[in-house]
Amino acid sequence: MKKITFKDYKKAIKKQYEIVKKDDVSGILANPSPAQMRNLSLIILDKGISRKDEELFRLFFGTKENESLKKSIENCNVDKFRPVISFLKDETDSENSIRIEMSALLIDFKPRPYSVFSIMEDLELVATSSGNQLMSNVVTELDVSESSSDLTKSDVIKSNNSIPKKKIAIGLFSLVGAFSIAYTSKDMIFPNKECMEWKEDHYEMVDCISDKIELVKIQEPKPYDEIEFGRKKIEVCDTTTFFIGDKPIVWYSKKNNMVEFFNMDGFNPENDDELKQITQYMIDRYVMACD
Repeated sequence: MKKITFKDYKKAIKKQYEIVKKDDVSGILANPSPAQMRNLSLIILDKGISRKDEELFRLFFGTKENESLKKSIENCNVDKFRPVISFLKDETDSENSIRIEMSALLIDFKPRPYSVFSIMEDLELVATSSGNQLMSNVVTELDVSESSSDLTKSDVIKSNNSIPKKKIAIGLFSLVGAFSIAYTSKDMIFPNKECMEWKEDHYEMVDCISDKIELVKIQEPKPYDEIEFGRKKIEVCDTTTFFIGDKPIVWYSKKNNMVEFFNMDGFNPENDDELKQITQYMIDRYVMACD
């Protein structure tokens, strides 16, 4: 008898992470740090979570009986996210069910938890349970057997015919077609490129030494840095979330009365000015209403 295993569940979560990190406008999932994952947890909490997700949060953060969940997250030791990040990046494996379920929650993987995932038998059940409007016609089928549980193929669903039992259809967040899911390894995504260069509002991988002759070279490439590579210049307006609790999650640089906003602290890649934490004064003075 064929059975959907916990190993299949973990593989599906990692596959979904490869998709959602490309569409994450905050930049957190592309190159997550423990502190950023803590901030993401607070954002998820502020948006509202189910009772089961709240129970998982309380278990993961070790929230005491009479303690505020939000306060528990704010005061947590961010190092507890390091194994979660390593798992999502496929750097390490884990059999810790709380850690795996937390990984699924942070990327909004559905169906979850594993007890629900393990009984899904067709696309209609998956789509119904997910409630995700971005789920499109493209699915990845997880072919499950007792001896092998590799993700094997991506198909475009052309009809509402049922999928054979014991195959799990995992909805993708954007149209992928027949293209393969990208590898997590930087070396596989950017072969022979070990440096990065700032391009308008984000970093891109480049060769450290280029044969191209450029008349004007504003910035030299920098050695690849995993955390810095996640930096992005962001557009903000009056509905942007600038704080989680009393902690700012947006930084800014101001020069010649021009203000630019970034998703993490550090330095402005364009002029090396140190970034400052956003303040209510700066929001009131420089942030415009959304269109």
